[in-house]
Amino acid sequence: MCLTTFGNIKKAETDIMVYKVLLNYGLSHYSPYMTHFEWKVGKINKIKEPSFFERLRERNITKTVGSGYFHSYAKKVDAEKLTTLWDDRHSVFSAVIPKGTWYYEGYDDTTGGPAYASKKLKIVDEVE
Repeated sequence: MCLTTFGNIKKAETDIMVYKVLLNYGLSHYSPYMTHFEWKVGKINKIKEPSFFERLRERNITKTVGSGYFHSYAKKVDAEKLTTLWDDRHSVFSAVIPKGTWYYEGYDDTTGGPAYASKKLKIVDEVE
């Protein structure tokens, strides 16, 4: 999952409600693209990869944001589209980009829907 954006990085002025797809292994949750990172539900997760691992490429006036950020969806329907690409161990979770977090806003390269890439993300709960 990569995010394409036309804008610059922003700082969240309020909490931003989003959706995140996670891979479930028993009581543990992992990102389909970051299987080395275990998500903590109910806590603010911070990206631990150093900035030199970030892939940020200029393409005319757009940027593609890859690793080094947590990716999430603005709409539940787009997160649900992603779960159909994998098996039933993948679930949609409600999440929050906390106030004060640096983030990009754009669209997802897989679903085409509005999405975010942020430095922090709090997983709230699994969506039914």
